[in-house]
Amino acid sequence: MSHQLAIDPILRDKLDLSRFAVLHIDSGKDIKVALFSTGKPIESTLGDVRAAIRMIRDHNAAVVLVHGKEMENILPPDWAVIDTELLAQILCPTMPAYTIPYLQDHYSLSSCMGADTAAIGYIFCRLIKQALSLPSALLSDLAGLSELHLAALFQRLIEVSLLTEQAVDKEKTTAKSSRKLKPTCLVNTDEMFTPDGPLATMMDDFELRLEQQQMAKAIVDLFRDGGTLVAEAGPGTGKTFAYLIPALQFLRNTSDSDKIKIVVSTRTKNLQDQIFLVDIPFLIPHFAPDINVALLKGQESYLCLKRWEELRAEITGQLNVEGERQLLSLLLVWREETRDGDIEECGAFLAAPRSQWLWSQINSDLRRCPGKRCPFIEDCFLIKARQQAKRANLLVTNHSLLLADSRAERAIIGGYQYLIIDEAHAIETAARHTFTETLSVWTITRLVRDLSGKYDLRKPDNKKTPSSAGWLSKLSLTSAGEKARRRILDNVAVLQRVNRDFFADIVGCLPLTDEKKKGRAVTAVRYQTPLPIPAAKIEDLTSAIELLQLSLFGLGDHLTQDEKRELEIYQTELEHVRALIDELFSADDKERVYWYKQRDNAIEFFSAPIKIADILEQKVYQHIDGLILTSATLSLNGDIDYLTAQLGLKGGPGDEIRTLILPSPFPYQQRMRIYLPTFLSLPDDSRYAETISALLERVISATKKKGLALFTSYRLLKVVADNLRNGAPYISLFVQEGGISRAKLVAAFKGATKPAVLLGTDSFWEGVDLPGHELEVLFITRLPFPVPTEPITAALSEKIQTANRNPFTDLFLPAAILKLRQGIGRLIRSRSDKGVVIITDQRVVTKSYGALFRNSLPVKGLEVNDEQALLLDLDQWFD
Repeated sequence: MSHQLAIDPILRDKLDLSRFAVLHIDSGKDIKVALFSTGKPIESTLGDVRAAIRMIRDHNAAVVLVHGKEMENILPPDWAVIDTELLAQILCPTMPAYTIPYLQDHYSLSSCMGADTAAIGYIFCRLIKQALSLPSALLSDLAGLSELHLAALFQRLIEVSLLTEQAVDKEKTTAKSSRKLKPTCLVNTDEMFTPDGPLATMMDDFELRLEQQQMAKAIVDLFRDGGTLVAEAGPGTGKTFAYLIPALQFLRNTSDSDKIKIVVSTRTKNLQDQIFLVDIPFLIPHFAPDINVALLKGQESYLCLKRWEELRAEITGQLNVEGERQLLSLLLVWREETRDGDIEECGAFLAAPRSQWLWSQINSDLRRCPGKRCPFIEDCFLIKARQQAKRANLLVTNHSLLLADSRAERAIIGGYQYLIIDEAHAIETAARHTFTETLSVWTITRLVRDLSGKYDLRKPDNKKTPSSAGWLSKLSLTSAGEKARRRILDNVAVLQRVNRDFFADIVGCLPLTDEKKKGRAVTAVRYQTPLPIPAAKIEDLTSAIELLQLSLFGLGDHLTQDEKRELEIYQTELEHVRALIDELFSADDKERVYWYKQRDNAIEFFSAPIKIADILEQKVYQHIDGLILTSATLSLNGDIDYLTAQLGLKGGPGDEIRTLILPSPFPYQQRMRIYLPTFLSLPDDSRYAETISALLERVISATKKKGLALFTSYRLLKVVADNLRNGAPYISLFVQEGGISRAKLVAAFKGATKPAVLLGTDSFWEGVDLPGHELEVLFITRLPFPVPTEPITAALSEKIQTANRNPFTDLFLPAAILKLRQGIGRLIRSRSDKGVVIITDQRVVTKSYGALFRNSLPVKGLEVNDEQALLLDLDQWFD
């Protein structure tokens, strides 16, 4: 087979690519390699392996397919090897994927070739052309941070770039802009969502959804009348448009709309980005082209330009931090091109190991912010985002920031009149997280590091020079001020030592649980009375904090007004830590729950409010005109009493909470089957893990489909994973373990070939989107009841018992039913999806409460009495 590789004349004539091999790893098995040689014929260069090569040549370029182990035998040692995936991640850091098919499609190469073994040569040429459009200074930075072979490539590019600066047009890496459209005329909601309405003319794939129409009408009424609306909208309803279109029309139709703000809050940043970057830009030209729209995330999402420059100087000056240098190289092009400084744009960086650590060194952190003295204040991404948020009529944010703003008395977002909480089923958990206090050795360590610089806790003392500068080192002081600074640094050293010793010593004071005695990992240990920690040790720690506070107070006379305000931040934080120590070790607030977690010799203490409902009612819902809560799972068989109690929703006289329960428009009866096997062991049986491992193996093997197994216990997940590794090596297995992120695990699973199965615990029950053939078999390995011994659950249960109510019916059962519905919602993500759910927990059939679970299912569960009947029905279903 012959194929012409059309190399750009600039690359062929000006850029010397001799002895370069460009590779792309394919699913960890094959390495596809493009070879460039201008010296001698490619056959001669490769010597005896000519017979193993598929060549497609043009001007001495060739493409070969070899196995990874053969790589070192094929290429001579003086060849440079370039990984196209890494090169693409560096040059195009905001791409959603870096597979050969995606890159082909991105560069419009799909029609140019038949096999992707040829594609990487073309992709490489496109990447090189794109690199040549970058400023030579940026290429120089990339060369300085890259490993040897990539550095050599960037050095060659610098030489060519200087010669051809005007010859290359910059490749566009952003999505194509939407077509310009005239704003639609205002119409009523009934007309908006009809087949002849404006929305149908705007969307090529429009379909009439009566549920969407009903929801939009209810939201129009809410904007008109005010009050509270709880809208449960099943998958496929189109709830985002159902609330965005009425919101935009309301803003456009209100004379003083500049004084109105609508906040949309989501659980996940993914949905937040989808709404702001996709849905709103599509809708605004039609409905409200003149309104201000903004996206706001937490401060940790934004790049701090000052910390960025400091870290660049630190890393580029060291030669022994190869991994950190490569991580930084993934950010260079993004930093040059980003307008918002939002790290969520840079998927290549976030997917890399240790990226979270590096990001924590350069993200925005108000505790370290020098304020007006910052040389980058005019370009600060966080300041710009917050200013835009306060000016916005429509603001998109997430639950974490919404609640942090509520805790800060709306100092971040500013005032707003209407609040739409999407993914509202998750707002209670997010609120509890926001209002939970934590204390560990790192709480104090991070604070004093910000103040005085980094110190090594492993050293016997802290008299070592800090490895990075803190706030104190940046002050210009008189001789008297310098003495005050030295006293502070001495007290910092004392506090560091006392802090380290305190958390090391108290491990032996804490009682061992039965699980710890057996050598098992302890998730959380609740305590309701003061822990048996010697009072003298607690006093030593609080005294060291007070001593540092006192010395900081003495510095105030030597500071400017701006510096005094910064000093007050540290004083306030130290006082907060001191008060938190008193609270945690007295455990005397009966409206809070206290617990600690211990792993090896590291220990962390927690304090959280038992009931979050009152906090939500006082901090979030008050002083707004309208509140909308929506999700696919809010009710229990049409009843929202559990939700209103948990979330503190109160409808006053003449202001009842409006409820709208809308089913999914998906044809579940034709697209989903739910099996309830009755031939398996019960969950508390010692053989349970073995029986579900065997069933999972046989189902996946027989169907040749991709499956997701949801667990409530990591211990059970691990046993099943080990069983499958040993007994079914032919099934591609993806397991939540070893610290791998959910996003990375899901991405790897998506790229797997059938048969494959993904095993996940708590975080996989919601927010995982695997449409079509990516997921066709869903296993529910256990009914997802809350863990009774989990500290907050135990405290809530006691409160319910004190009120003479039943914790099982009022807490455990409703929570489990809602979570089961969330889990099952992972399967059918579009009208064309088809699949099965297998609930292996027999309690759904054998227990009296099982009927409540069965009644909550999208389709009637089918009981099967033996494995062969199940496999036969599966074969017929998927046929």
